[in-house]
Amino acid sequence: MMQKFETKSKRVKGLSFHKYRPWILASLHNGSINLFDYRAQALIDKYEEHEGNKSKIISFNYKIYRSRKSSKLS
Repeated sequence: MMQKFETKSKRVKGLSFHKYRPWILASLHNGSINLFDYRAQALIDKYEEHEGNKSKIISFNYKIYRSRKSSKLS
């Protein structure tokens, strides 16, 4: 399966694939972070206003995801 997502940045600095969901996080050269759903072929969210320098490395935090998921079930 091959999907194409377009952004207004010249380069992608980092990518992270979610373990459980069909999501990809992309940190871009212009400093924004995009969350894509590759099954729906859509941009879910875009994070542009964050503190610090441009992100070069990006990853999902599964501990937060799992704790939120388990708290919703209880």
